[in-house]
Amino acid sequence: MRRLFSSAALVILLVLTGCSVPGGSEEPTGLGKITTIDQLVDAAVDAGMVCNWEQTDKVKDAVASGVCSDTAVLMMFSDSAAAQQRADEIMGFSENALLVGENWVINSTIGAELQSVLGGELVGG
Repeated sequence: MRRLFSSAALVILLVLTGCSVPGGSEEPTGLGKITTIDQLVDAAVDAGMVCNWEQTDKVKDAVASGVCSDTAVLMMFSDSAAAQQRADEIMGFSENALLVGENWVINSTIGAELQSVLGGELVGG
């Protein structure tokens, strides 16, 4: 009887705390698609990047782009295909792994740290 009660209590605890079982659906995490470059800058700062933002719009094919304190380049593109194409081209000459999101790319030395908050995929490096 005690074992049955313990098992029932565990099931109730899991239900109340919202734990999921493997294979269950999870809420998407990360930044997702952005509509302004400021969203990317704010999210990067919230994730731990030190940033003295200067929008330069110098990155080819980017909707908007700029630099954070000369240590990172943040780029926003019209769609994921454009972001991935630019990332593929940048990988040839960047020493950093690039953090590639739905329609954005960050070229920074702290891409791995940013990924844990922003999501996206690390490529190159």
